Amino acid sequence: MPAIVDRRDRALLLTAFAAGGRRRSEVAGLRVEDLTDEEPVRADRADKNSPACLSIRLGRPKTTTADDDEHVLLIARPVTVLKQWLTEAQINDGPLFRRIDQWGNVDRRALTPQSVNLVLKRRCQQAGLDAEKFSAHGLRSGYLTEAANHGFPFRSDAAVAAQVGDAGGELLQQRRSKEMSRC
Repeated sequence: MPAIVDRRDRALLLTAFAAGGRRRSEVAGLRVEDLTDEEPVRADRADKNSPACLSIRLGRPKTTTADDDEHVLLIARPVTVLKQWLTEAQINDGPLFRRIDQWGNVDRRALTPQSVNLVLKRRCQQAGLDAEKFSAHGLRSGYLTEAANHGFPFRSDAAVAAQVGDAGGELLQQRRSKEMSRC
């Protein structure tokens, strides 16, 4: 497998997770034109080494009914890895995550949502995990689990749903049933 595939897959998985556990269709549909460099997020205004920040326009995700496009911010490592991928692949416009042939040639066509899922499964298998137990949906539920494990203060179910684009509340219901089954 060409090294450029590794760069793409790393950027794809980091972006999908760090952007709030995006749906595979949202990840596959991302375009360079959806990215905007933002001012670094500074914990200390005097610190000139603050991490890079990037805004991603998601458009109107599946569960959004408002006329406004949804945006998410990426900071630090995911931004660096994404920009490295774009530079190495020489992508200046069009789809963010693209097909790559067996010789390492980057296509102009975007990955499909199914391809995003297959990337995740292949990487899980390479890590020695049972790929059948993983899917791209896990990026969304995993994001919520990690946020909760790190004490992120979601103020309400609506705040959780808004964070991951879960207007119907399916992820919250799944998470609660898993928690109940552990008791």
